[in-house]
Amino acid sequence: MIDPRRDDDRNRSDVMFAVGMKYAGIATQFALTLGVLGYLGSRADEKFGWSPWGVLAGILAGMGLGLTAMLHQLEKLDDGGDSAKKPRK
Repeated sequence: MIDPRRDDDRNRSDVMFAVGMKYAGIATQFALTLGVLGYLGSRADEKFGWSPWGVLAGILAGMGLGLTAMLHQLEKLDDGGDSAKKPRK
């Protein structure tokens, strides 16, 4: 169990919190990308009368862009931020 009074446990707890916040930020970015593009698709539906194709296209585009950004950031996080230095396979 983590004892917050010990320095090494406090440092480990701080590191775990920082990593957790990075993952939360990545998930938030994915949700916002999906939501914004879904909203833009619904506005296109209203303006052009494309219902339901604008929303579907917006959600699919949001999922594609969101997943691409999420995978890139997770890869960078797993590499310790060194993904730009390592050659791609």
